[in-house]
Amino acid sequence: MNAAEDDFQCLICHLPLKEPVLTRCGHRFCKECLEEHFRRQEAQHQPITCPADREGLDRERVHLASCLLKLVHCTNENCPVTMQRRHLEEHVTINCTWRILECDNCSEPHPVCNMQDHFGQCSKFPVTCSNSCGASIRREMVRLLVLSFGLAYLH
Repeated sequence: MNAAEDDFQCLICHLPLKEPVLTRCGHRFCKECLEEHFRRQEAQHQPITCPADREGLDRERVHLASCLLKLVHCTNENCPVTMQRRHLEEHVTINCTWRILECDNCSEPHPVCNMQDHFGQCSKFPVTCSNSCGASIRREMVRLLVLSFGLAYLH
């Protein structure tokens, strides 16, 4: 495992970080792993310390790093929205207009806010036949038919 992967691994459970908490001494832990460590220390009437280097910690400050009421920025690129951490996952995955979705027609990824513009250009987007027959065909097929008809007309 390289150093970059280590940054995403809890120093207590050695699994990928779940609700990561960064201590002031620079160590990362899963929120629940660190809370359990603190509970054990409190039960044994020991001072609150970092499990990695035993440096003294202020439990309240560690809490602030993962507090659900703390204001955080959306993690989707280009999104300027700030919200309480407890709303972040729902915003990023459901409500954010900058979340990336695949086009249902061509499978290309685009931000939700740009999807309508993409539909106007998507070669696989269904359009109505220009001959008013009511058939729905992919935009690229209309172009091919126009080219084919134009070439056949020239012959």
